[in-house]
Amino acid sequence: MNVSDIYIDGALGFQSRELLRGKGAIQLRVSPQVSPNAALTGMQPNSFFIRPEDLKRYEKTIDIIDFREQDPDREDALFDIYKRGSFFYNLNELLADARFSVPNPFLKPEFGEARVNCGQRCMVPTRPCHLCQTQVLTTNTVYKYFTERKKELQ
Repeated sequence: MNVSDIYIDGALGFQSRELLRGKGAIQLRVSPQVSPNAALTGMQPNSFFIRPEDLKRYEKTIDIIDFREQDPDREDALFDIYKRGSFFYNLNELLADARFSVPNPFLKPEFGEARVNCGQRCMVPTRPCHLCQTQVLTTNTVYKYFTERKKELQ
């Protein structure tokens, strides 16, 4: 069929080893901050997205980053953020249609590390996983505690 590119989203985004093993000469594309699969329900912590800090984990697998952005200024900003490899604000400001809120700098590195090859097993009824939701909940709880504590000390 002479397919040259495949757009990766959803469960495929959680299977880097398998994608690398099977891609051959095909170019794999991804939009790190937009998930068409999550468009109807909104992006949740277990939806496919790539934080700027985790982009390096996909270097061997993903060939093309496509921001799918209509606004050229926003596209330039996204390019700079992902090139820098860090985002110091809430993830809901970066991810399109995010239905959750979490201060990105406080998520542990293990968050992205675990997602790269988890196979999105949280979606399989017999193999439950709650890592993404637990990380977001824990991060928000700790952040809230220290924010409130800081206010008390002032």
